[in-house]
Amino acid sequence: MKRVNRIKFLWENKGTFPRESAGKDVDGHCLVMLDDAIAGCITCFLYGGTKSPTLDRNRLRILEQCLSDLRIICTQLTEDELLYFQQLAEASEEVLKFCKKEGMVPGEGLS
Repeated sequence: MKRVNRIKFLWENKGTFPRESAGKDVDGHCLVMLDDAIAGCITCFLYGGTKSPTLDRNRLRILEQCLSDLRIICTQLTEDELLYFQQLAEASEEVLKFCKKEGMVPGEGLS
């Protein structure tokens, strides 16, 4: 439960989406869409209505891909963008660690 509490803390205390990122693409990655996809996955994980936090196979793959994309583009972000997207990356990494620890791995029987 410690990791889930950490994820909640990270999520609830992240900054706001940088205005300069609206409508911006970096290496073919729309920052708004990246933010939206990560937000959807983490929100579903934390507040999806199940007894314990979980992600389905599709959302887990989406979150993994978004994290991979963030790692590729982070060197091209402004300071404000980098701070915000590093916060998203940290929360995403924690969700993925939790899911893997709980056996929720893409392609291995997730619902």
